[in-house]
Amino acid sequence: MARIKLIAILFGSLAVAASQKTVWDGVYTAAQAGRGKALYTMNCQGCHKEDLSGRGDSGLRSPALKGDRIISRKDVNNLFAYIKLRMPADDPGSLDEQTTVDIVSYILQQNSFPDGAEELKPDPDSLKQIQIVKKE
Repeated sequence: MARIKLIAILFGSLAVAASQKTVWDGVYTAAQAGRGKALYTMNCQGCHKEDLSGRGDSGLRSPALKGDRIISRKDVNNLFAYIKLRMPADDPGSLDEQTTVDIVSYILQQNSFPDGAEELKPDPDSLKQIQIVKKE
């Protein structure tokens, strides 16, 4: 009986590993990132700057949306949920899911993660499966 449980655990772990992606797998499209750029300009650029470098040195304390700040989010859903629930700072939670995921696509593009053939979907369960990692 213990062997059967062990085998089931191993196969379950392999299935989870197989379903997980990273941002290096091309998880958004170039067109989606293009829409995201326009939405970022309207909703985010005032605080996070055009180049996503943030305004950490000012009273606004808007963090950079590039580099280690993005890597620290661990998975795409973490980034998506934070933006969806807390942004923009002057009207938190006002962005709909499609707007948010398009902005996330633009942020991924600006962090040099490659585009792919399928759009990023605003589905938390799917987004949790996409890990944000540094290139190996």
